[in-house]
Amino acid sequence: MNNVVQVRDKKFALYISEDKIRERVKELAAQIDKDLSGMNPLFIVVLNGSFVFAADLLRNLRFPCETTFVRLSSYEGDKSTGTVKQLIGLNEDVSGRTVVIVEDIIESGTTMKEMLRILDEKQPKDVRIASLFVKPGCLKVSLDIDYRCFDIENDFIVGYEQGAKYANSDIKVEKNLSLALATEFAKYKQPFILANFNGTSGDVDVLTHEAGHAFADYMVRNFELLL
Repeated sequence: MNNVVQVRDKKFALYISEDKIRERVKELAAQIDKDLSGMNPLFIVVLNGSFVFAADLLRNLRFPCETTFVRLSSYEGDKSTGTVKQLIGLNEDVSGRTVVIVEDIIESGTTMKEMLRILDEKQPKDVRIASLFVKPGCLKVSLDIDYRCFDIENDFIVGYEQGAKYANSDIKVEKNLSLALATEFAKYKQPFILANFNGTSGDVDVLTHEAGHAFADYMVRNFELLL
């Protein structure tokens, strides 16, 4: 097995194995179970990056909870301010509630800080942060990150539900591998899945996985993006 994969002109070595990630996600879910069971927390999933990480995390919880999906926007009117001004998609009343923000990666922390500020104006009882990755060496602001799977160095990673990260699963570079990629036709605001099937159960795995991305893109197709 070759644990190196090439994406365009860049080569990436295996960073964290699939088994290790699954183990840590289960451990994180167990910690959240212990802390928040019986509180009916609202999980706010930040799109697009954390979509499938959130799915993996939530399916390991053992108590009822609610989930909503948001995107961050820097627009005020028709002009970008350069800083987060809106949480697009948050229609739930969070006043007096326990809220858990689910992110895929926290680097500088400035976006998360702004998100906390916006949420604080809505007067929740408690706000907690859960992130798959944290880059402690890149943090520019002070953040209390309650739940984290991995602290990592300032490396560029690809994989695990993010078109810009790698650390999710064992990438097996071998013949007849089931492969798929979810993207979109920006002009038409429609998702598109490019797939290579090999007639095995792996076809179902990758198609189901990428369908999650495609569904997320479709649901937020009319949202403004924070660039």
